[in-house]
Amino acid sequence: MKQLLYKLFGVNNDFEKLFFSNEFNDLTGKSRRSIIALSLILALTISALGYAVGGIKYLKERMDNPFTNWVNLPIATHYKDKVNKLQLFFEEKTKRDSFNLKNITEYKIDHRQYINFEDNEIYTLKTRTAGIGEDLMKEVLKSNNVVQGYTYREGEEFDFPLCGIIVKEQALIEYLGYDVRKPLDKVAMVAGEFIFFPEVVAVVKEMPNLCNMLMSSHYSNLLNKSFDETGFVQLNPVNRITMVGKFKKGQAKEETEQKLKEFFSAYELADIEFEEVKMNDDNILDKFTVTLFDFLEFEEIRKFPPAIDKAGIMKSPRVQYKSECNVGDYSNLDNPHHLAFNFQKLDLVRGFNEFLKADPRFGMEISMDQVEAKENFALVSRLTGLIAIILLAFSILSIVFYINSLLTTHLEGIKNNLGTLKAFGLNNKFLISVYIKIIILFIIISIIIGYLFSFIIKAFEIGFSKIAVIDLFDYRIFLTMLIILLFSSYISFVSIKKILLKTPGDLIYNR
Repeated sequence: MKQLLYKLFGVNNDFEKLFFSNEFNDLTGKSRRSIIALSLILALTISALGYAVGGIKYLKERMDNPFTNWVNLPIATHYKDKVNKLQLFFEEKTKRDSFNLKNITEYKIDHRQYINFEDNEIYTLKTRTAGIGEDLMKEVLKSNNVVQGYTYREGEEFDFPLCGIIVKEQALIEYLGYDVRKPLDKVAMVAGEFIFFPEVVAVVKEMPNLCNMLMSSHYSNLLNKSFDETGFVQLNPVNRITMVGKFKKGQAKEETEQKLKEFFSAYELADIEFEEVKMNDDNILDKFTVTLFDFLEFEEIRKFPPAIDKAGIMKSPRVQYKSECNVGDYSNLDNPHHLAFNFQKLDLVRGFNEFLKADPRFGMEISMDQVEAKENFALVSRLTGLIAIILLAFSILSIVFYINSLLTTHLEGIKNNLGTLKAFGLNNKFLISVYIKIIILFIIISIIIGYLFSFIIKAFEIGFSKIAVIDLFDYRIFLTMLIILLFSSYISFVSIKKILLKTPGDLIYNR
């Protein structure tokens, strides 16, 4: 190992090797105390910088996250006629840029019903809307948030089905009885007498506004508007009646079929078909289709579900009518509940709120808790960056002065010996070269050991908090170590040169 180091540092002849080895040992002290001390200083520096850099990255990630950068304004009754004016006013990019405002969107939160497969109960869950391709929807579908399903990658074409749905993982476990480790194709959503099976585009960890589901504005409009108006569900007279629910547990198919024949005995029955609606491997609904010779109006069909439930044929049956999602463009949300302001940065949120309040065209006000929270977030981000810069400068100066003090103290202590060596013909160039190489090796070894100590600190952090904010591999830390190495080498060179420029007599007699 020693020979390899000699080769790497260009230490060739025996005298140079002996001089290099002795001076390195003297400078690093007994038991390598100086290396250990510098390694600990560097470990604390690396860890502190790692926390600062990791914290900045974490804050930047949160600041760039629409969940954080979105400020919400409930559309009160007296605001409704001003919403269009506000949106038209901020169509100009210069006006948005004056408040660091990226865009304004509308959304609504509905409480929709979904079926649980374990207890066969219906749960009402908060369901938020978002425009397809909207920044918020893209953020929800990023890889760090998706548990399974479609993941959006920056720059790719956004591929989201009009009548798809995004589901929060926690909602599947707590309310709907799914095993999220298994692929999920669809969920059962109840709307009045109807049951729909929206495609599950993705299962995600987090959702904005404490919601459990996210769907497109288009899909929300189709569910809320009159089916006669949109054509989403064709309510024409039909002779095929489909019901979805759960058959009585342990009831044989023959018994169910007999009960259905008795139930529809007043009609001329042509056929009964049984199917299963598979959500995933563990969650399956029962489905039957009765074909009659007569065509029935929807008003008559809608009376069947409660009667079939009462007859004990099927638990909580719902009518499944054929639905068609691509019936036009319904992306403009009807009667939105909220405006969402998406900011590039949060520094000007208070100014934006003051503008909305003061301008007589709008007279709107964002709740102060949101304003203060966003301001605090922006302030913490700036302070973290400033502290990181101050810490960086302080660390570099401290380490450089420590190394220089160590070197000058050592050289002052051996002045007599250096003067004697110079008197016997050893030139300054050789001495400066050797000491600079020693300092470089000293720093490199300390940095390596310092990094090892930093990994131990990181391991403790993970052990206590289960997560690690500290980032030890950021280029800025490596750049800091390089700056420390170069700056220390330069200051050491100046100090060595200053001492060795003296004559042998001055060095020997300490003049």
